[in-house]
Amino acid sequence: MGQRLISAFMLVLLATILPELLSGSTPPQAFLSPDVFSFCLFAYGIPVLLIREFALRHGVGLAALFLLGLGYGIVNEGLLAKTVFRSVDVPVDIFDGYGFRGGIQWAWAGFILPWHAMASVILPIALTHRTFPLAANKTWLGRRTSVVIALIMVGLISVFFLLEDTTGLPGPAPMMGLMWAAIVALAIAALQMPRKPLAQDVSPHPWQLVLLGMSGLVAFLSLLVIVHLNLPLPLYLAAAAVWVAGYAMVIGGYADVDHQAMGWFGLGWYAQIAVLSWLGLALQNPTLVLVHIIVFALMFWLLKRTQPQAP
Repeated sequence: MGQRLISAFMLVLLATILPELLSGSTPPQAFLSPDVFSFCLFAYGIPVLLIREFALRHGVGLAALFLLGLGYGIVNEGLLAKTVFRSVDVPVDIFDGYGFRGGIQWAWAGFILPWHAMASVILPIALTHRTFPLAANKTWLGRRTSVVIALIMVGLISVFFLLEDTTGLPGPAPMMGLMWAAIVALAIAALQMPRKPLAQDVSPHPWQLVLLGMSGLVAFLSLLVIVHLNLPLPLYLAAAAVWVAGYAMVIGGYADVDHQAMGWFGLGWYAQIAVLSWLGLALQNPTLVLVHIIVFALMFWLLKRTQPQAP
């Protein structure tokens, strides 16, 4: 029980801090503010813990967890931040004026929802499972506790969407209903996915997995080039789908969420996220780079410490 509680605490902490910190969206010193930390805990840590419990209870694999991660992306960028409704002032400003149709920023959604599936959901879970392998295949919350917390979160998030106007975009109730329906549909689709990872004799070298994770930089930059050239939106969405399918084919055959390989993949994936943030923020906030280096050093130490020894 003690290890389950520690595991849950670590997952909540990783999911709360890593996506915002390594993307540069929230500066390191901001996490010292109780208000900022509490909101990130509410927006990231608790929902990801609930997703992990749902996935474990239903025995789903990596592909299903990715679909659940897309649903979480809708919660984060649709119901909370509301960035998917912006035609301008998108967090990555190259998307301003591109891909906005019918009140939704489709290009940004096609970029940020898969990003959240990996950076905010799959990888924090994988790193926590890597650290506590004995607790990885057990649920950490009781079923009733999970349901109660989930209902409270749905209520709070819905109230925030309807009343909070920090983005200048108060959300209408019908749009909120559509987003919750999309999240439920993704959860149902996740339950239809294969429930066991494919058994293969694949044991790649850790640095191969790190480089695979860092190759996401190529995917991201290729999508940004399409946006910069103002190419047709269907071409952009097709390219995003191809990248997602390509990564699914490469890693889906040998890595489930608690597989050893996903930890090393995550090190590379978070590294390329940090590099992207440095391109725009390093000169403005050099402390950010130093904090990122410390975080990566700790992640590398953790992965080496938990690396299985060759017989």
